[in-house]
Amino acid sequence: MLDLLHSLLVAGLCIASLTMLGMALVNRARLAHVLHSWHPRVWQPWPYLFIVALGALWFSGRALGNPLPTWSFMAYTLATVAWAWADHIRNTIVITRYGVVRCLQNTTCTITWTQVLDYFVQSTPRGGCTLVILYQKEGLPTQRCTLFVPKPLVATVQTTLDSHLSERAKTPDQVTRTKRTRA
Repeated sequence: MLDLLHSLLVAGLCIASLTMLGMALVNRARLAHVLHSWHPRVWQPWPYLFIVALGALWFSGRALGNPLPTWSFMAYTLATVAWAWADHIRNTIVITRYGVVRCLQNTTCTITWTQVLDYFVQSTPRGGCTLVILYQKEGLPTQRCTLFVPKPLVATVQTTLDSHLSERAKTPDQVTRTKRTRA
């Protein structure tokens, strides 16, 4: 009876982890017109701590003569890898033609270019920069979004932000003239 319950729980964990991974991949694939993307420095240790604890349990079970079944260990490992990969994909920072997506799992983390008021960049001592975006969502006070940007991407991200802010600052007549000269 306990073996059946354990098998069902392991299967549920695998299904849940693979579902999280599938949802993360679909959310990432749905983003159109991606200009830049990177992963923040912050990482969640939980999947990695889980796999370390699982490895310790597996080795201690082997040493005590009561090993964890190989299929169970492989299923836990699969679930943990899917969990870590989904977490990695969900925490990707993406700049698109339409705005900044700070977190793929939550649509309220999206900042459209029309909401951006200003931005500035601060250098960090560890190689990279902190991008601070000041934005305002409709009916709310001005908010601040702080993002780590890797050193190689700082110039291109600044160029993208400058072009979107300068495009928005033009008068409607200037935008019309610019579109006519490009065509």
